[in-house]
Amino acid sequence: MKSTIHLVISWAKLFSVQCRHDYFRNGLCGDLEFIPTEQTALAMRNYQLVFRPNATGFTVLYKNTAPHLQPILRAPEDLKFVFHIRCTDHRFWHYTDVPFLPEFKALYFSNQQAAAAKSSERLLHLPGIAQHADIVSLRPKRFMLDTGSPVAPADVVVLNSDNKAVDWQSASRPQTEKATQFGIHLGHYPDGKYLLKAKGAKDVSIYAMDPVVSRMGILEIFVPAASESHRFVQKGKLQEQHYTLHFQNRSTYWKYFLLPIGREALSFSEVQVSMEGEKLAFSKPEATVVGEGKQALVIESEKPIPLTEALSDTEKLEVKLKKGDRWLSRPVKIEKPGIDMVKPDRQSKKIFSTVYAYI
Repeated sequence: MKSTIHLVISWAKLFSVQCRHDYFRNGLCGDLEFIPTEQTALAMRNYQLVFRPNATGFTVLYKNTAPHLQPILRAPEDLKFVFHIRCTDHRFWHYTDVPFLPEFKALYFSNQQAAAAKSSERLLHLPGIAQHADIVSLRPKRFMLDTGSPVAPADVVVLNSDNKAVDWQSASRPQTEKATQFGIHLGHYPDGKYLLKAKGAKDVSIYAMDPVVSRMGILEIFVPAASESHRFVQKGKLQEQHYTLHFQNRSTYWKYFLLPIGREALSFSEVQVSMEGEKLAFSKPEATVVGEGKQALVIESEKPIPLTEALSDTEKLEVKLKKGDRWLSRPVKIEKPGIDMVKPDRQSKKIFSTVYAYI
């Protein structure tokens, strides 16, 4: 008679990360992808952890049995898990209240600079929303630092994420004289965030990595070195953590170019704009020319207005038009701004959402 032994492995959550966003009506964002680095993927295998992506973030699981718990409970002080963040929709920058970043600059998040949020959530940035994240320059581990004016090597300091000074000098060719350029060598240190300080120069926050990969964001989850309330290893036990990235929707100036359906130019002297019964302050119409000499009127909101997800085509603005000294009896309905036509204007330093509407 044969006997069968069934082995049941119980998995539990170690930590999870969820992306929240005020632009979406349900408050959740699915436009970001979290990618473990090669070093992180290897570390997770060594600690028998499993990475599980989902629609709005990811979860890391562990085997909930005594032998499998010991390695992570005895993790070294420098253990961290690093994830690159990639936009799956380029319009994320349009509807999100974060700076438009050039290539090789990124938003930086970690559970070292985290803050408490509602219920059991933990924010991965300073209190409030994610535009308070640090902006870092993505650099290789060897690069030249330009201080602008001559300084001594002793006046150049490089701090790691623990705010401890690290040795940045080349072992074979250390610099000893004053200079305006210094070779920064961080090859013997792990990928990570560093702060460069030089006398008389502005501090520079970088993320050193080899090879350099352009990403919109970097997320570091420290194990023992997390801020106290955000550690998932506490007093010799595992404490499940729910981390959150919370982004705010961008507010833009709404600019409408009103064009005639027929050949006759529009000649309205005033407009009243409302959305869902709430009045919005707009400028008086001004005549302009668009395209190939097309006559139009342009109106602009007096204040930035938050962009929000439109769930149906019926969500429109209602515009009352005044011609001469008489208001037209029927208001015109025009589209709310989408997230495709969002553009900063260098001269006015405003960010506009532009709509072309035929009335």
